[in-house]
Amino acid sequence: MEINIEYTRGISKITAYVSDPASQDADEYAFYLMRKSGELLPVKVAVGWYSTQRSHSFNIPIIKGHYYIICFKKARPDSEQSRVISDHIYVEDFSDRKVPSKVYVYADEREFFNTREFHNGTHYVTLDAVTLSFKIVNKQTETCFVSLAAAAKRDGTSDPIFTGVGLSKQIESSSILVSDPAVHADPALTLGWYAGNKNCELQLDLPRYINHILCALNAVRTILFGSSGGGFATLFYSTRITNAIALAVNPQTSIARFHAHLVWDYLKSCFNVNKSKNSLDSVLSKHRVQYSLVPFYKRLGFLPKIVYLQNRSDWHYEEHLMYFLKSLGVNIQSEPQNVELYLDSLYTIVGRTWGEGHVPPPKELIVDLIRELEGDPNYWAAQGFVKNKEQMIKVVSGCKIEAENER
Repeated sequence: MEINIEYTRGISKITAYVSDPASQDADEYAFYLMRKSGELLPVKVAVGWYSTQRSHSFNIPIIKGHYYIICFKKARPDSEQSRVISDHIYVEDFSDRKVPSKVYVYADEREFFNTREFHNGTHYVTLDAVTLSFKIVNKQTETCFVSLAAAAKRDGTSDPIFTGVGLSKQIESSSILVSDPAVHADPALTLGWYAGNKNCELQLDLPRYINHILCALNAVRTILFGSSGGGFATLFYSTRITNAIALAVNPQTSIARFHAHLVWDYLKSCFNVNKSKNSLDSVLSKHRVQYSLVPFYKRLGFLPKIVYLQNRSDWHYEEHLMYFLKSLGVNIQSEPQNVELYLDSLYTIVGRTWGEGHVPPPKELIVDLIRELEGDPNYWAAQGFVKNKEQMIKVVSGCKIEAENER
């Protein structure tokens, strides 16, 4: 059995053809599209399940790398598999992907940073190590909403994952939705905290790209939004994104304090690290991941402006919010109530009627908070959170869903 592949530069499709002189009518073949990028382990990008067809075509995701196809053969349903592996091809040209409406592909960072106007649509920056993906809507506003994704339910595809599409339609501000490139690159990975991988120090690099888009959109204020794992990224990047207020929902405040198996999944996918008896703190530190927010803030010497929403019945309340406050040195006299202000720049909003466990607040509350922030630039002023505390309480108390649930 032999396998050959057909690929034309600039056409994002690859086809495998199997030659099998010993083939019988009942024989079945399956195909895996694989990619090897830099120092990372190969990842299974897509699958063509068993059938009697001896050829299969795949669409190549907008990610540079060495691609190859593995073909598996089953002579009978209960027989052992045999397999054959194709040659590798390097894919770096995605010219045909520019054809669909509102899709923009940049061959490298130089082309991206030379761009001074970003049209509405999905933008891909194809770097050697990763592909950065942004969904942009320019409403020509001074405030921009930037959304970072939480853990994703994977369906085996390599499409970028954006969250906040619905929110962006209900607010006045321009929006930039950002896909996590580590999750985009590995169809089996559910969460990457926007913390990068072995090929890319994303925590250093990503702010340059987001800030360039913000500058091109003429945005002077940023609402940085994320939930859970995306909430961690929101709290982290709020120190590096232009004039940002973080709006974080049930966030992790230390990656090492999250579900260990998901952290090890991330380390395996992104750093080729197998699970061991070593502490997650030490392993993350070894790979230069900024994984804990309080030490990071203390090194910077300041606390960004944060609106921190936390469900009271979520285990994140004790493990992340209270840990976060105590680590910041907050003298907590009593349990945080509906809206509290700490250190002049940290609102906490604790919900007791949102549902059981790790569930977000009603969407109406999030929309109301975004509208409040985008409608009042004073929140960005030096003492803006202090002066606007009563107004923030009114917004939370006045949310229709919250008010109804309190009755």
